Amino acid sequence: MSGMIQGLVPTLAAAAGGWGLARYAIAAAIARNEGRAGPVRSRVDHLRRLITRGRRATTAEADAEAWRHQQDRQDAGAIAPEADGFGWTPPASPGRAALGAGLLAALAVLVGLLIGSPAPPAQVAILAAGCAALGAADLLQGRLPDPLTWGLLILGLLASPDDAALGERALAAAAGFGGMWLVAMAYRLGRGRDGIGMGDVKLAAAGGAWLGAALPWGLALGAALTVALAGLLAVKVSADRRLPFGPGLAAGMVILFLAAPALG
Repeated sequence: MSGMIQGLVPTLAAAAGGWGLARYAIAAAIARNEGRAGPVRSRVDHLRRLITRGRRATTAEADAEAWRHQQDRQDAGAIAPEADGFGWTPPASPGRAALGAGLLAALAVLVGLLIGSPAPPAQVAILAAGCAALGAADLLQGRLPDPLTWGLLILGLLASPDDAALGERALAAAAGFGGMWLVAMAYRLGRGRDGIGMGDVKLAAAGGAWLGAALPWGLALGAALTVALAGLLAVKVSADRRLPFGPGLAAGMVILFLAAPALG
């Protein structure tokens, strides 16, 4: 029990600090973008009224509303349809997004302690919070921001316990980037359109930096979770709408990071 408390205290403290910082930064970014979002402010106000009245929308309804909101912002010129990386637009509820990432990080640490995972709780918290933010960004806005993917990759390499592990993780990161890029190119050549974005390629590299040799299992689990998520949300894949791979891959990374040391 004492070990569990010691693991949760720094996690909750980091989550609280990150929540405040993220809320301030994202709110500032939203304030700067409001001047360009004219035609879509009514939809934002509508969402806020729903929250104020306490209406509990289902997950599918919330996702559909977020998708329509993104399309309206694109039509209004607030964001570019093909923007990636640093062109990411923050979510409309910064406090909820930051709080959600912190809670998921704490949950991942708790699960790791309960199952006896040897993964360090602080590293689990960092990985889970980053993956939660990336998964939400891809699910709601269809993009994986560069600051998060590259930051997660660097932190994964820095978390290596020794030089041998650092070399293994660096090689896995390079293999994840190259392998996913080849899959993306093959899909483009075969289907005549993009199916896997560069954000997914970078996230696979970040997965290698954290999972090392277990990356293939993480990718396989991520693909399975993506299919399951699509089924739960009744997402219909078409030429106009791709199936987001980020949420499934992010979840697979956290699960494998907790399980891989025990399996090894």
